[in-house]
Amino acid sequence: MDVSTATRGLAAVQAFAATNVPRELGLEVVFGSGAPRGQLYFMLNGGWYGPSGNLTAVMQPLLRSFSSPHWSNRYPGNYLDSAKQLAGGSLSTVGSDTPGTFYAKSMITPRNAPMTENAMRAFMSYLGNQGTNTSVVRCQVSALYVSGLTAT
Repeated sequence: MDVSTATRGLAAVQAFAATNVPRELGLEVVFGSGAPRGQLYFMLNGGWYGPSGNLTAVMQPLLRSFSSPHWSNRYPGNYLDSAKQLAGGSLSTVGSDTPGTFYAKSMITPRNAPMTENAMRAFMSYLGNQGTNTSVVRCQVSALYVSGLTAT
């Protein structure tokens, strides 16, 4: 997607997060540098821990902001099943992981001071343009945290 579309997508995610999102939903939204220069990709991952029949209605306000996805998968199951799926199929920590280095920067955008359209456009422009001038993978990962959750 182009920078303008990605900016509208980030705005849609921010607007959705400001609604009464059910506590049974956990989302991870990823925007990253695409190809060719000036393009970005978008991924939405998450877990839904409520009645399966309610997921479509909960997600519809966000999903209608985007064009049809290139692909979509749903994997029913419990919390452990979703953790395995999001981890790539296994939660095993045994193996020969290759050590790596990564750099991270965290930012929390409070509900009462959301990102402005100019800030979102500048960020998406950076990812889509300057983000392609490096061998380092550059992406933005947004997690939606719903307050009031308790462990059960």
